[in-house]
Amino acid sequence: MVAGAHQQKFCSKKCKDWDEVRQPYSKAYNKEYRARKRAQGFERVYPDVVYERDSYICQICYKPVDLNVNPKTRTAPSLDHIIPISKGGAHSYANIQTAHIGCNARKNNWLEAA
Repeated sequence: MVAGAHQQKFCSKKCKDWDEVRQPYSKAYNKEYRARKRAQGFERVYPDVVYERDSYICQICYKPVDLNVNPKTRTAPSLDHIIPISKGGAHSYANIQTAHIGCNARKNNWLEAA
């Protein structure tokens, strides 16, 4: 290939547009794939439903969760698996709780909150 030549990533504009639409759902797809691969239960989970069910309170530190905070901060909202998928937990409403990203990262794949 000639140096500086344009490398095309997608075969068409349609494929490029499809990839841009698919990107936000890739994390959800990965969780679904891991749960199904390990023959665990899988249920489509909507974050807003979990946040509302838990009254916008982190279930690890019991402090309020703000949905309008920058998603790159430690206080951003996330979903935590009570029993991690790696430990045999299902991806379902019964096994998911609201947590700050920082709290969720600190908990890691432990069965009990740190």
